[in-house]
Amino acid sequence: MRLRLALALCGTVVVALLVAGVGTLVIATVRAERSTTAELTRQVEILLEDVDEASASGQRPAALANRLNSIRRLLRIESVSVSILRPNGTFVPPLPPNVRLDPAAVARLRASETVSGSQGRTVFVAGARTFPASTVVVVATDRTVSALDVALGWFVLASLLALAVGVLVALVLSRRLAAPIRNADTVTRRLALGELSARAVDPPTGRDELSDLVRNVNALADTLERSKLLEQQFLLSVSHDLRTPLTSIRGFAEAITDGTAQNPERAAEVILQESRRLERLVHDLLDLAKLDARSFTFDLRPTDLRALAGDVSAGFEPSGRRVVGPGPGPAVPVVVDPDRMAQVIANLLDNACRYAAHEITVSVDTTGDRAKVVVDDDGPGIPPDALPRVFDRLYTSRTAPRRAEAGSGLGLAIVRELVSAMGGTVEAQAAPAGGARFVVSLPTSGPLPPPVAPTVGPGR
Repeated sequence: MRLRLALALCGTVVVALLVAGVGTLVIATVRAERSTTAELTRQVEILLEDVDEASASGQRPAALANRLNSIRRLLRIESVSVSILRPNGTFVPPLPPNVRLDPAAVARLRASETVSGSQGRTVFVAGARTFPASTVVVVATDRTVSALDVALGWFVLASLLALAVGVLVALVLSRRLAAPIRNADTVTRRLALGELSARAVDPPTGRDELSDLVRNVNALADTLERSKLLEQQFLLSVSHDLRTPLTSIRGFAEAITDGTAQNPERAAEVILQESRRLERLVHDLLDLAKLDARSFTFDLRPTDLRALAGDVSAGFEPSGRRVVGPGPGPAVPVVVDPDRMAQVIANLLDNACRYAAHEITVSVDTTGDRAKVVVDDDGPGIPPDALPRVFDRLYTSRTAPRRAEAGSGLGLAIVRELVSAMGGTVEAQAAPAGGARFVVSLPTSGPLPPPVAPTVGPGR
């Protein structure tokens, strides 16, 4: 790539020099020819005036030619010739070999007009004076000399220097341009081979597109490596969460089978509890898989958020914690899937029940065009550095829950995915009175239609 880029840049320099040189040569030649023609025309008019004087004095053509040659030397003209134009269109003596006149030009000379032309770098101007006995034609020739002729050597030298500088710049520029691309190519090849720790060596600090490319490749590698680590942690956590209840179920089942269980009813209760825990974990994994695959279906319709939150809160009264639902008030219309929204609130309440000491409060309010569901608990709260991470999959707080039954670690991740899919946001905060606060924000909608649907339960 470096060689192709260098050759392309050098070729561009060469083409630019050729275009500039040829263009300058053409323009200089045309201007020099026009300038020489204009000067010769002026000088021919002077010579014709001398022809008029010689004719008036009866001077012969030979003497006239000598006189005009003397004037030519004074005017610094290359050559001057005097000929007689006969009626049959011939010239005596003949015109100079580098001067060619067509019949139209001869006709113009008979009319005493000036004719000009060029042959190579020689420019000629012919003028005539018509007398009763003959037509005298004066032809002056000269070579065109432009400023480019004088500066041609310097132009060639400057072109060679420009070409040398262009080659040097092309080599340096191709190296600098190709280095980030080769760097990115090396990293992407290593990433494709599964080496997720690969990074660009000495990444550029510029703000150009190539530097951005290398930095983006490094960022991609960071993301892939982090995703791989999260995937491994996820699999380890899920394996642990699956193995723990299975161990309990197997142990108590074997004890019941062998007749060694001292309290078979308690053993069956533990088996039932751990089975429900496994069922909840599998259900959460399926929900996340559907959300990731965008195959989760939503039945969006106008819903009273206050009534929905109240119904879900009422379903948690037997949980052993005091759950205070939203009080009576005006309807808060939102467009959501009632079942999925009930699942969101239920997951938040289930999380709060594991950490709350005595009381959980659910409130619904509106602020501008946003409706909010707020769930507060009086538990130990969430450390500030953990607030942005509580919605990560299988994230476990350093503060252990007060209840013996731990969750799957996926409930809050499902909350974030469901709320985001319904056009809302969710965030974790510190409750004003201590504990944790979770705030779900949704856009409000227009007035609700008359209620015809049955009351929505707490979901799972």
